[in-house]
Amino acid sequence: ESTRKETPMTTRMQMWSMALTAVATGIQAVVLLAVSWHWWALLMGTMSAINAAGVVAAIVNQRREQQQEEDPQ
Repeated sequence: ESTRKETPMTTRMQMWSMALTAVATGIQAVVLLAVSWHWWALLMGTMSAINAAGVVAAIVNQRREQQQEEDPQ
């Protein structure tokens, strides 16, 4: 068990993270498309997975915050 208290990431921070990931993905797509389709496809798949994970984390976090507001303990 960890005794260290972790600071939860806010929904706004998650949204910024996803936005920056989307921008980075777009820039890399333009650059890497001219270099190698294989590497472009691999990197875009990885970046898409990271962005999708961020979307899921933001939704879960938002629902958790709503539940805490509705049912404080």
